[in-house]
Amino acid sequence: MAHMQTRVVDLISKRPPLRKDVEIQFVLPWLKKKSERLQTLDNVYINEWMFCSQVVNLSQYEMSISHL
Repeated sequence: MAHMQTRVVDLISKRPPLRKDVEIQFVLPWLKKKSERLQTLDNVYINEWMFCSQVVNLSQYEMSISHL
Protein backbone atom coordinates (compact mmCIF):
# COMPACT_ATOMS: atom_id res chain seq x y z
CA MET A 1 0.00 0.00 0.00
CA ALA A 2 2.77 2.46 0.84
CA HIS A 3 4.20 1.88 -2.64
CA MET A 4 0.94 2.96 -4.31
CA GLN A 5 0.62 5.97 -2.02
CA THR A 6 4.11 7.01 -3.04
CA ARG A 7 3.21 6.61 -6.72
CA VAL A 8 0.09 8.74 -6.31
CA VAL A 9 1.95 11.47 -4.42
CA ASP A 10 4.75 11.43 -6.99
CA LEU A 11 2.23 11.66 -9.81
CA ILE A 12 0.25 14.53 -8.34
CA SER A 13 3.44 16.31 -7.31
CA LYS A 14 4.49 16.53 -10.95
CA ARG A 15 3.53 19.58 -12.95
CA PRO A 16 0.31 18.79 -14.85
CA PRO A 17 1.90 18.78 -18.34
CA LEU A 18 4.36 16.10 -17.17
CA ARG A 19 1.67 13.63 -16.06
CA LYS A 20 1.06 10.80 -18.46
CA ASP A 21 -2.30 9.18 -19.05
CA VAL A 22 -0.71 5.75 -18.54
CA GLU A 23 0.45 6.76 -15.05
CA ILE A 24 -3.02 8.01 -14.15
CA GLN A 25 -4.69 4.86 -15.46
CA PHE A 26 -2.32 2.76 -13.36
CA VAL A 27 -3.23 4.44 -10.05
CA LEU A 28 -6.90 4.97 -10.83
CA PRO A 29 -8.20 1.60 -9.49
CA TRP A 30 -6.27 2.07 -6.26
CA LEU A 31 -7.65 5.60 -5.81
CA LYS A 32 -11.21 4.42 -6.39
CA LYS A 33 -10.75 1.61 -3.90
CA LYS A 34 -9.45 3.98 -1.22
CA SER A 35 -11.97 6.80 -1.64
CA GLU A 36 -15.73 6.45 -1.27
CA ARG A 37 -16.22 9.73 -3.13
CA LEU A 38 -14.21 8.58 -6.13
CA GLN A 39 -16.03 5.24 -6.34
CA THR A 40 -19.17 6.94 -7.62
CA LEU A 41 -17.41 9.07 -10.23
CA ASP A 42 -16.81 8.06 -13.80
CA ASN A 43 -13.15 7.50 -14.68
CA VAL A 44 -13.27 10.35 -17.20
CA TYR A 45 -13.87 12.87 -14.41
CA ILE A 46 -11.18 11.42 -12.17
CA ASN A 47 -8.75 11.42 -15.06
CA GLU A 48 -9.50 15.10 -15.75
CA TRP A 49 -9.10 15.90 -12.07
CA MET A 50 -5.72 14.19 -12.00
CA PHE A 51 -4.57 16.16 -15.04
CA CYS A 52 -5.72 19.51 -13.63
CA SER A 53 -4.74 19.35 -9.96
CA GLN A 54 -1.71 20.31 -7.96
CA VAL A 55 -0.46 19.64 -4.46
CA VAL A 56 -0.79 22.70 -2.24
CA ASN A 57 0.05 21.16 1.11
CA LEU A 58 1.83 17.91 1.88
CA SER A 59 2.53 16.57 5.32
CA GLN A 60 3.27 13.14 6.70
CA TYR A 61 -0.42 12.42 7.31
CA GLU A 62 -2.39 14.40 4.76
CA MET A 63 -2.26 16.03 1.37
CA SER A 64 -4.30 18.99 0.13
CA ILE A 65 -4.97 19.13 -3.58
CA SER A 66 -6.24 22.10 -5.52
CA HIS A 67 -7.87 22.09 -8.94
CA LEU A 68 -6.16 24.47 -11.37
